[in-house]
Amino acid sequence: MIQNILKSIHTKFGRYLVSVILGIGLASIFRKSCDNKDCLDFKGPHHLDIIQKIYKHNNECYSFEQASISCDKKKTHIEYE
Repeated sequence: MIQNILKSIHTKFGRYLVSVILGIGLASIFRKSCDNKDCLDFKGPHHLDIIQKIYKHNNECYSFEQASISCDKKKTHIEYE
């Protein structure tokens, strides 16, 4: 039985099958699973640090303002501290 398995690995179909099995195995090892909000990581300055400051990008100046907007019920909402 083992000899039949070893022979089938050397066929074209056997190579594809081994490649698929190894690919699924590697993908499952390196897959990042997220079960709760603890794995979400937002990187950037604190919102109080960017208010009332002027930033220059591509020879144009920008400033940020806070504005309240109505929530869209179709989108996912994430609590921000």
